[in-house]
Amino acid sequence: KMLGVVSCWRVLGRGAGGSLLELGAWRGIGGNWSTTRLLSSSSVPSEQRKKKKQQKNKLFEEKQRTRQRCLGYRTAEEYDFSRVQKLLSNQQLNPTILEADEVIHARLPVTEYEESKYPSFGKNIFFFREHGSIVCWGTNPEEEKGMIRLLRQCEYQPLMHNITEQMDCFLHDHTTRIDVNSGGIYLEGPQLESELAQQQLAFSYGIVASLELEQREFDLEELLEKIEPYFQDIVRKPPSGRQIKDIMATEINLRGKINLHSSILDTPETYWDRHDLETLFEKTRDSLDVTRRVQKLNTTLQHLHQMVEVLKHDRQETVANKLELWIIALIALEIFFTLLEKSEHWRHFRWEHLFWSDEKSKT
Repeated sequence: KMLGVVSCWRVLGRGAGGSLLELGAWRGIGGNWSTTRLLSSSSVPSEQRKKKKQQKNKLFEEKQRTRQRCLGYRTAEEYDFSRVQKLLSNQQLNPTILEADEVIHARLPVTEYEESKYPSFGKNIFFFREHGSIVCWGTNPEEEKGMIRLLRQCEYQPLMHNITEQMDCFLHDHTTRIDVNSGGIYLEGPQLESELAQQQLAFSYGIVASLELEQREFDLEELLEKIEPYFQDIVRKPPSGRQIKDIMATEINLRGKINLHSSILDTPETYWDRHDLETLFEKTRDSLDVTRRVQKLNTTLQHLHQMVEVLKHDRQETVANKLELWIIALIALEIFFTLLEKSEHWRHFRWEHLFWSDEKSKT
């Protein structure tokens, strides 16, 4: 505290050269502002700053040098694996069947330019029969398009639009930690091709689960768009019973694909005794928010079920009201005939007399 000072302030900052800069100002009673400036001698040497910048650039260049594409495609509900194996053999890719006839592994040739530019951890492609998906590692867009065209001949229930999931993959020689996060997949190198392929397959299972889930999310969006007009015009033009049944059938089918007939949240059986690979699969699944997205999807389906129940209840009320009107009309008709039967004229009335009188009038 300074005696006779009305107000004061101090600002600390760092200059462009890395030195500390202190600015101060104070004003006495009835006086003008006074300022001071102090330049600290504790500055970072220019050589040290250059060294840190060079190390940072080196790490960035190394990361870019070891960066590879990892891209997953979902093109159909299922593949004909016998035909896939035959087509890959014709291309001389030597396909290998893995995981009890559920996965096919193929390796594309690597050119000398790619070998010199990138660390070689191969161009591996994994085909998943029940998921109708492939995951490509280290391939270029042209090779991926060629594989997609090849698979068109082997698809069951092909999708109108392909679903993709892309992650960056990095291979480091100085690390022993294999991990996956929002920044990408980190693999250890160098190592045996078989071990690397097993690790890539574990990551691929997580990517395939995300692809299948994205397809179910798309199906749910289509269903919501389909039923939206029914709720907008439910008073003037309510949906018919057939339309409500179609919505309920689609909802039940979608629930079954997510919770009953799908392995989105299940760990592949082959990893039950391979804890290291099971961990890679679970990390990939968690990185892509698969569990949270499944919960959100089921919550939306539950809300959809409640909306369909509203449509169903409204339809039942409409049918019940019509039945009540028909019943009232029949009761009124029965009362009418009862009153006519009690009438003296109606009691002696015969249809033969009516027709007979008409014939007499004609003659």
